[in-house]
Amino acid sequence: MKLRFLFILVTVSLCFAPAVSSGLSGTYVSQAGQVTLTLVIRDNGNGSVSGSLTSSSTGQPMQLSGRSDGSSCNGTITGSGGAIFFEAMKQGGGMRVILIQPDAKGMPDYNKAQELMFKQSGGTPFGGSGGGGNPLAGRNHGAGNPLAKRTASDPLSGTYSGGGLKLTLNGSGGSYTGTLIYNGTSYPVSASGSGNQLKGVFRGSSDQFPFSGSLQGNTLAFLTGGTSYRLTKQGNRMPTNPLQKSGGTSAGASAMPAGNMVVSREYGFAFQPPAGWVARVNPGAGYILNSRNRMGVILVSHHMYTSLDKMRTEAAGGLIDPKSNVRLIPEGGFEPVGNNGFGGPLAGTLQGNQAKAYILGMISPYGGGITILVAVPPERYTHEYPGFAKQIATSVRFSQPVSAEQ
Repeated sequence: MKLRFLFILVTVSLCFAPAVSSGLSGTYVSQAGQVTLTLVIRDNGNGSVSGSLTSSSTGQPMQLSGRSDGSSCNGTITGSGGAIFFEAMKQGGGMRVILIQPDAKGMPDYNKAQELMFKQSGGTPFGGSGGGGNPLAGRNHGAGNPLAKRTASDPLSGTYSGGGLKLTLNGSGGSYTGTLIYNGTSYPVSASGSGNQLKGVFRGSSDQFPFSGSLQGNTLAFLTGGTSYRLTKQGNRMPTNPLQKSGGTSAGASAMPAGNMVVSREYGFAFQPPAGWVARVNPGAGYILNSRNRMGVILVSHHMYTSLDKMRTEAAGGLIDPKSNVRLIPEGGFEPVGNNGFGGPLAGTLQGNQAKAYILGMISPYGGGITILVAVPPERYTHEYPGFAKQIATSVRFSQPVSAEQ
């Protein structure tokens, strides 16, 4: 029997090798008006980055620190005047960077965000999207900022937020570009529109994903990967910042927030990755965790089961999906995990690769819950891997899911 709560497996290409950095380290340069910005990033190889950002107007380097998933990073940049947030992603031969001013509570304020394109040192710098001056000065940014609030008459152009997602569209006449920000990760967007209908794609580091939208008043119904979001156009009541730091079960959403706590506000759960594992978002399908020094992959996704008995019954039939070349059969029985979960080993093939796995399901007191799957080549499977699943389960905090309308 197919385990419906593991739909994440169909949408992600698995690699059993330890994660390898795609080369974030380097020196990058951007020209913002008369100011030259020099960005230095050092990928420390353990899921963290360090470095500096220096403006030619002051010559004083500001210190950069954050987390990396190998192809993108985010964190803070700190100078004598305080700290700002940043997100960076490799794009072409350069680095696409978003600088985000904090709000009064010290949280990222995307209404005060600026996007810049840096070129790797040794080439001609890209022009910055700001209107000149120091982009860290907290001024009103120029019209080139794709995240700035706009007053374009085109009905689809603008910024929309909801359900932990932020979509910015720039353009007119049916042709749009922009940015999609989901759980702290930014994706370039290109789209076409007619009337109140929208179709387009957002791009990851190597793949692109289609989406569609329908605008009714100030609400955009946004559909991708079979998941629907209700987004409100900027200027109306905004939902909680998706990068808000979270303590316990409070709302917020981020792939790599402070303290490494991964929070899904929409589905009402949070968890702590095991030491040495880095989480990244698989849009619409939960989270993928990789390690730089261990083989295997960890998948965390939400489910809508209402009882452990029903989950256990389906799990007893194995995970079988011919379309994605998955066949994992229980190996022995299941064991209780805490008072709201169960777990057990599986063996077989995962997208054509021989695999041994440990599956762990948990029920939330608010309905639904999460599934954790740890998979590794059979010869590398040890007691550590069930341990990783149980570590995540121990750290899980459930909360009331917050819908896009709230």
